[in-house]
Amino acid sequence: MTPNKFIIQQLSLKLPNGATILHDISLEIPAGRITAVIGPSGSGKSSLLRCLNRLWEPPPGSIFIDGGDITAMDVLLLRRRVGMLFQAPALFEGTVADNIAYGHRIPPLADTYPGSPGPGGRGCSDLHVSEGGSG
Repeated sequence: MTPNKFIIQQLSLKLPNGATILHDISLEIPAGRITAVIGPSGSGKSSLLRCLNRLWEPPPGSIFIDGGDITAMDVLLLRRRVGMLFQAPALFEGTVADNIAYGHRIPPLADTYPGSPGPGGRGCSDLHVSEGGSG
């Protein structure tokens, strides 16, 4: 899969009550690089990330991936291309492997990657977690 390059141009976002949460953000996120968004609480990090995969709909013409406006893309195809890790990951009841496979509905890791530890193996994929991440 080809890495994706984001260009954000003058992104501004307001809440329904009129409060501005992002104002005139412009930046380029290079393809094939891990990029961290850091800042104090309430500075708009999560809001920006939600716009990048259209969990919050950005204004047309403000976010582009590989030259195409993300608001013109099929949202499911966009979300398959854009991976994000938030500060507090959401874990669901089940094993680590169940959680990894949840969004993609992929077969168990042992079926997908022959030789990977299956149930009772030495890896962590069969480790049970409770909702929220406790063991």
